[in-house]
Amino acid sequence: MNENEIKMKWELYETCDFGLIVFLSLAFPIIEIKRADSKRLFFVFDKSPELIDCIDNYWRGDARVDPNRFLAQTRVIKAKISDYGN
Repeated sequence: MNENEIKMKWELYETCDFGLIVFLSLAFPIIEIKRADSKRLFFVFDKSPELIDCIDNYWRGDARVDPNRFLAQTRVIKAKISDYGN
């Protein structure tokens, strides 16, 4: 791995947690979708202090989002998952 590959990997955040993906994608663009295995996909985001703060808020239970926006974004992410398999 060269220095640029190491730097790029360090600056990305990957998750396969569906709820977290939906939550993060409301405010941050999805950079890439990668297959982890036959059943899981990883969604990749640019790592930033703001992203890390949102992740911390999500896991602490302090995150707040409009339920209608969350539900609508759930449908968007499910469509991306479905499209990825085709």
